[in-house]
Amino acid sequence: MNKISYLAAFCALPLLLSCGNTGVSGNAGRMKVTASITPLAYLAEEIGGDSVEVQVLLPQGSDPENFEPQLGKLRALEGASVFAATGLLPFENKTVSALAEGGDARFVPLSCGIDLVRGTHGEGEADPHIWVSVRNLRVMARTLSDAMAAERPAAKDYFAANWRVLDSRLDSLDRAFSGMFAGSAKPAFLVWHPSLSYFARDYGLRQVAIGFEGKENSAVGTRRRIDAALAGNPKVYFIQADEDPRAAETIPVPDGIRKVSINLMASDWEAELTKVADALR
Repeated sequence: MNKISYLAAFCALPLLLSCGNTGVSGNAGRMKVTASITPLAYLAEEIGGDSVEVQVLLPQGSDPENFEPQLGKLRALEGASVFAATGLLPFENKTVSALAEGGDARFVPLSCGIDLVRGTHGEGEADPHIWVSVRNLRVMARTLSDAMAAERPAAKDYFAANWRVLDSRLDSLDRAFSGMFAGSAKPAFLVWHPSLSYFARDYGLRQVAIGFEGKENSAVGTRRRIDAALAGNPKVYFIQADEDPRAAETIPVPDGIRKVSINLMASDWEAELTKVADALR
């Protein structure tokens, strides 16, 4: 099954995706939730409050697109009731395969219901960085809240109340970002890896990825892409924490373009997205 049909199969029945029972925690004690990446753990913690225990599979500083989960990491799924994932990252698919071999966690692909950006990571492939959009996060939070309630019906009202508070905060943040770019010339910005596609789409910005997948990465090819990018008068070059710093520092970017370091895998993702927006105002 290819990636697209694989995800569609799961999205078709988002509340029936249990590989076994409802987890060892049952309806007593804190429900265990395993998240593939830190931003999804944040959603689980906000929705679950003090009724959940949340663990993260991806270690801090790891590249989510190239991470290979080892047996020790997969043990984070033991006893979990929910496995919250984007449904788009390769290591998540390997984890789901491990679940199918005997795990009890309900796989919840949070990309369900999201209009996916395609073509930034290879022809026809979906951009996996869905968590860099506040609008996407609102959809993801609702999906996760419903799945958690299905696993712990007794806490349904508690989860729903927490979700409403979170949704209101996300809505306010989205309105704030929209206001920053309303009626102004839409700025362009540079990145090495195209990880801000959804943020750019939400607010009409132009992302220029210098290290675009499948492109020539020689010095001549990179120089050619930079020259083309500079024609759009970019204001900022965003350097991401999980990238090879040597690549970012060796790019011949003119002094007039500010370099801003960001960490899109941080637990305080709101601060990181606000840093992105502020840099482009």
